[in-house]
Amino acid sequence: MTVSAFVDTTRLAVTDGENTIYIKPRMDYGTWCRVRDTLARMAIANGQVGELHVTTGSQELALAVHNVIGWDGPAFVDPMTKRAVPCTPENIERLERMLPVFIKAREKINEVNTDAMPDPNALTAGSQSSMVRLVRPAEVTTST
Repeated sequence: MTVSAFVDTTRLAVTDGENTIYIKPRMDYGTWCRVRDTLARMAIANGQVGELHVTTGSQELALAVHNVIGWDGPAFVDPMTKRAVPCTPENIERLERMLPVFIKAREKINEVNTDAMPDPNALTAGSQSSMVRLVRPAEVTTST
């Protein structure tokens, strides 16, 4: 069996009731790099230099912004205008985090990209494996 060098570009539907979120079936190299760059920019914007610390929330946001590619259903209609809300990075950030279909979509993104996810215990700034070291929120310290 021959394995393709390219990632399937069809969209994967994640549905809950009448609402559907479409995601990439798997991150391609470009998406993976954009997720990493977004994480690094988030950390730098927070004033981090040297070793960058990115929380799991930042990682989850970057994954959603770069992997959610569309949506359908009544949850994605503006109640004032009755028009569909476009799927943009800004609108992905505005989604209700507890919306059942969004929870399922985030879980599916993690599931289909398990081998592409950075190991939070092995990443350090400037390493070949990543530009950032991901840490759990409890590990983040603040200077006073």
